[in-house]
Order: sequence, then C-alpha cells, then structure tokens
Amino acid sequence: AYNQMMEAWSLKGDIAQVKAWFQRISTNGLTPNADSYAQVLTSLATSGTQEETHEWLQRMQQKRIRPEDNVLGEAIASCGGSKGLTGQFELVRALRSTGLEPGPVSWKVLLRSGCGDDFSRAQGVLEDMRRQGVAPEGPAYDALVRACSHVWFGGHLLAEGVLAAMRSFGLTPSKETYYYLVYSYESEGKILEAAEVLQALERDGVQGSGDMYGSVVGALSRAGNH
Repeated sequence: AYNQMMEAWSLKGDIAQVKAWFQRISTNGLTPNADSYAQVLTSLATSGTQEETHEWLQRMQQKRIRPEDNVLGEAIASCGGSKGLTGQFELVRALRSTGLEPGPVSWKVLLRSGCGDDFSRAQGVLEDMRRQGVAPEGPAYDALVRACSHVWFGGHLLAEGVLAAMRSFGLTPSKETYYYLVYSYESEGKILEAAEVLQALERDGVQGSGDMYGSVVGALSRAGNH
C-alpha cells in the first residue's frame, strides 16, 4: 500500500509526498524494499537533482538493495540536467565504483541522450563513451542491440551504430546481435536491408537461424521480391 501511494504521488510529480510516504514506512516499523527506493528514484528522474540521485543510490548500497536496470536507467536520465552527458557519465562511473554495472536499459538511455534526434551518431557516441570509460563491456552489446531494436522510427540506426562500434572495438558480433539487427530493419519495413544483414552475417562466418532466414524470405515474398 505504501509503495502504491508513492507511485501515485510520483505520477503527479510530487517528490515531497513520495519522500514523505517513504519515511512513513520506517516510522510504522516496516522496512522499505527495492520497489520503495525505485519509486523515489523514478520521481527524481523528473523532479530531483543529480546530488539527490547519488544520495539515494548510496542509501540503497548501504542497505544492500540492488536496483533493477530500469531504475538505474531512470537515475541516469535524471542526471542529464544542465551537465548533460557529463553528469550521466559521472553517475555511471560512480555506479561502477560501487560494483553496480548498468544493463541494456541504462546503456540505451546514455546512447539516446548522446544521439539526441540523430540516431546515426550512435557509433560516435559509443566511441566517446569508451574513451570516457563508461562504455558497455563486450557481452553487453548484444543486449544493447536488442534494446535498440525495440525503438520505433530509427531503432535500426541505433542498432547499426552499436554493431559498427563493436567491430571498431575488435568485438565479434554474435548470432543474437545479427538477429536483433534483422528484427529492427523488419519492424521498420526495411526488408532489403534486413536481407543485406544476413549476407553480412554469412561473410562474418556466423551461423544464422532458420527463423532469421524464414522471416526475411517471407517478408521479401510478400513485398514481391523473389
């Protein structure tokens, strides 16, 4: 019930009430859980400051409560403010220093913040993140491509940028990387481009799945390309 009240006030943008209900949990002899902290962090994403976000993340660490990736994404978003990407990079470094590794949702927040309205800048943004020491590690790129593939109207540009960055960093794209790149093209009706990805997959010596080929062949057939 407390968390539900916090969520209700969070939706209204009233961070003071969210904090007041958080305090009532302890006052009434109960222990705030991960969702309680998540409601505060979500509110801070729109109504708080970077310093407050850091403070609440530290409190979670002290209580050994690990935030979910979507919550970290909200926290990273809240640190954009006047500092922009610099503030977000600072938070990622702070998270890593305490043993928290952002997940695909968080990386997507950073990537989209850096790109603004120009998703074609994705590779450059990732390269800048790498220079700043705030880029994902190797296995995280597959998950990031998957997250980007679900961004409508331009998600394929984000996914392309991630793939190009992987190659420039000497990382080998996996079958999953290609699968979600194909999916991002298909979802935006770019069937010929999806077919070209399958050709690139073969050139890289990656074994594709029947689902990947079947969906592209079916889409080409429906589009009248044989």
